[in-house]
Amino acid sequence: MIGVDFLERIADKHEVRVMGSTTPIKDIQSQLSYSYLHAVASRVGCTVTEMPRLADNTGIDAMLTVSGQFSKISTRTDFTIGVQLKSTVQEVQVLKNGVIPLSKLRRSTYDMFRSPNRPHPYLVILLHLPQDRESWLEITPDNMILRKCAYWVDLYGAAETRAKTPTIYFPVQNLFTPDQLENTILRRYAEDQEVTYEF
Repeated sequence: MIGVDFLERIADKHEVRVMGSTTPIKDIQSQLSYSYLHAVASRVGCTVTEMPRLADNTGIDAMLTVSGQFSKISTRTDFTIGVQLKSTVQEVQVLKNGVIPLSKLRRSTYDMFRSPNRPHPYLVILLHLPQDRESWLEITPDNMILRKCAYWVDLYGAAETRAKTPTIYFPVQNLFTPDQLENTILRRYAEDQEVTYEF
């Protein structure tokens, strides 16, 4: 039996494709990540702009444009958030301290996202998909379901490292939902507070 880790390694080389499609499975996962981001951001009134390949090479897959009064003490009402999107079909490993490790981020992106001199906030969002691709998306007259969920983290203040692909950690409570985006992430940024990385 071919393991999921093997499929993901091959998918990274754009060799695995869905039966009947010429689209690499990695690209399908990527598009589902964008769809998840669009759905959550649209729910709270943010605009999502997908970045061209040149910007993607710098680590930015999308930009969120935020306009509104997300806090009674807002100092920002118009700002942007850079987003790096990741996805996996492997079972997530939850460590004893309640975090999910991921080692898929380039160090140049890691350094840009953690910098105290960054021009605007950045998020890394990890979409966790089921191993069975047939269950990724389900549509009925009553529901449209994209399984499973996504987690987010802000690397502001993270420690310096020499690793080529630094390991970053997503707290399990950081589900990327409309409520968390509006009442945790946007509210903090609107009040000009950084969401400091603590791992």
